[in-house]
Amino acid sequence: MKLVNIAIASLVVVIIASSPRVLAEQEQLSKEQQEQIKLLRDELEFLASKLLKLTGENEYTLSHPGHELIHFGACGEGTSDGIRINCVSPHTAAYNIGLKSGDLLTEINGVKLDKMEAEQAYQLFSAEIKKLKSGDAVKITFEQKGVLKQGKDTIKSIYSPGYEFKVSGNPKKNTD
Repeated sequence: MKLVNIAIASLVVVIIASSPRVLAEQEQLSKEQQEQIKLLRDELEFLASKLLKLTGENEYTLSHPGHELIHFGACGEGTSDGIRINCVSPHTAAYNIGLKSGDLLTEINGVKLDKMEAEQAYQLFSAEIKKLKSGDAVKITFEQKGVLKQGKDTIKSIYSPGYEFKVSGNPKKNTD
């Protein structure tokens, strides 16, 4: 089943690159970009075939309903000192507060994330993020270049669009 999930994830990435918008704009793209799209299409065909072989089906539908996501806007790894920030998305609470990659998040909404095992810090951070709803305030304490800072902003939700991908194969072999 893990192999099927990997094939599905790869297929989704390639399908996005082969979307109608990308294909419609292809004439305006450079020769190198057009070649990259062709390679992605070839990979899409390969992954679709692999997905059907892995599932043993002639047709496979992958769907996901659209929904609102709560988005704090930062990702990181647990350490014994807190959460070491690896990425910050623009126009999110984390970004608006001034959090940057490399910062150390030590507290979120009054919950201390330091002086504990790395895994426990990450679990606490994740649990606090999951509690948040759109419109909630989030207050953090973090260390940036050796300076302890605090910030507060409002959590916003983003819409994750739904999708449905259908992969089908023709079980008949072409004998021509």
